[in-house]
Amino acid sequence: LTAADTGAIQSGVARIEYSFDGGAWRNYTNALTFTALPAGVHTLRYRSFDRVENAETIRTVEIVRDTTPPVTRSIIGSPKDIAVVPTSIRRFTPIVLSVSDETAVRSTMYSVNGDAPVVYTGPILMTNEDEGPTTIVFSSTDIFMNAETTRTLFIQIDETAPITAVSFTPSVLDPPVSGLVRAG
Repeated sequence: LTAADTGAIQSGVARIEYSFDGGAWRNYTNALTFTALPAGVHTLRYRSFDRVENAETIRTVEIVRDTTPPVTRSIIGSPKDIAVVPTSIRRFTPIVLSVSDETAVRSTMYSVNGDAPVVYTGPILMTNEDEGPTTIVFSSTDIFMNAETTRTLFIQIDETAPITAVSFTPSVLDPPVSGLVRAG
């Protein structure tokens, strides 16, 4: 906090006072630190006095102390098969990273199969990935630099269509079939 006596007649600044969350007024002597404050929203009130006890109007500022990292979750769109582990998807199946935080998110980063991390800007598509197991690691950081522990999503890309085979026993057909049967 700094103060200056800028009136027409300047007697000079005698002191600066401050108060946290409606507590007692204290003389300001050193830079304030906020690490001892519990997480949450706090109100700092401050004012200055000149040498003849003219008091500045009390000013306030809200201080947000956030010590909780964001939480990012992955949401796999369609088509997908969750009956298998890991979940099977197609290359064009969107994967959305949804973040919740007490304040605001600074960034969300992700990496596919060990590639360099990139900033998440929207649904992730696996258009350049090979068929088979795929790993996505991701995490978010909030505006107070609280970093989430890296999370991992295991999926598998399946771009192979099934093949259907026909088989039958001629004697169970009605009427019974003899000879050659063509399939096409």
